[in-house]
Amino acid sequence: MEEILSGEKSIMEYLEILFLSQRSYEQRIEILEKKYGIMINEEESKMRKMCTFSDRSGKNNREG
Repeated sequence: MEEILSGEKSIMEYLEILFLSQRSYEQRIEILEKKYGIMINEEESKMRKMCTFSDRSGKNNREG
């Protein structure tokens, strides 16, 4: 994670963190806050966690 935080800002890296990263939600939020200065408020955070949960449960239902 240190290499991401210390590296140069890049739009491609930003998009990868948002949409393709296998990092945990908390790690992605930390990178967005520290490197890109994007602050996520508590309400947005709760909503995203619910979406992440539903995404995972949907995958489990399709696989089973």
